[in-house]
Amino acid sequence: MTRQQVIVLFTVEGAMYSLFAMALGAVIGTPLFVYVSGIGIHIGGISSEMGITMGETIYPVFNMYLLFTTALLIIGSATVVSFLPARKIASMNPVLAIKGKQQ
Repeated sequence: MTRQQVIVLFTVEGAMYSLFAMALGAVIGTPLFVYVSGIGIHIGGISSEMGITMGETIYPVFNMYLLFTTALLIIGSATVVSFLPARKIASMNPVLAIKGKQQ
């Protein structure tokens, strides 16, 4: 493989892991979000102790813009974090890398 192919392989792999993690998080988190947005989060008298005016229960609101921008942020950061070590890996000698020796 060429250096460029190795970089692309590791970067795409990292981006795919982020997509898989987001899908798994959506499967697990969506029922939790629906449940919590229905019953709310009871904070009791904590707000009066902090000196701010709030209700006893807060209800989270999730819109498509928030979900979409969060997904883009996760995919983008995972891609960058995958790209940075991929550059170093691509410049290493494969035999020495497998043996665990640094160059």
